[in-house]
Amino acid sequence: MSYNKNFLAIHGLLEIEQVTPKRRATREIPFNKKAMQDYINKLAPTANEYGYEVLGSVPTTLENEPDFAGELSKRYTININGKKETKSLNDWLSTAKNPKDKMIKTKDGKTIGALSKQVLLNISKGMDVSEFVADPKDYQSAIDGYIFYLATMQLGDAVLEVLSSPLGKVSEHEGIVIRDPKIYNKPFKITGKFIVKGLESSFG
Repeated sequence: MSYNKNFLAIHGLLEIEQVTPKRRATREIPFNKKAMQDYINKLAPTANEYGYEVLGSVPTTLENEPDFAGELSKRYTININGKKETKSLNDWLSTAKNPKDKMIKTKDGKTIGALSKQVLLNISKGMDVSEFVADPKDYQSAIDGYIFYLATMQLGDAVLEVLSSPLGKVSEHEGIVIRDPKIYNKPFKITGKFIVKGLESSFG
């Protein structure tokens, strides 16, 4: 990802925990905002010497309403057992169940999350679900994972497209972290297509 200026963004504090031998989990921990700003102020002169600006939280402005209806009306095709099924994103979502903790086995012997980039890329490229998912019982979980991943990406882009900030259009950056207890009691990130940045040739 390229930006229109060099900067260091310090959004908050994360605690990282090794929950399994292969997986880490992170959570944001509370911090003193004044102490954080003091730290940013002290770091700024040295960063400036190397051509970097130091930023804390960056305000954003919503310029228009996100076009959720337009995104939800787009049609997507999924190949299942040699048959093609095409529906709008809205219709796919109406029957999908979030498989966030579901693991599936692939035909090459790997175990992956139903909600994973690999599933997203395979189905996006037109691969039949039966070609890479080993157990037919997992077909629906893979399809649901693809739809949830796709919706997160497409609706996220719809939000980023209408946001601006002192750093320019938010859609030209990695994404945005929302910290607003009126929306949700925990910070969450909207990234859009940055999810597959670096894999664009495969996703296209």
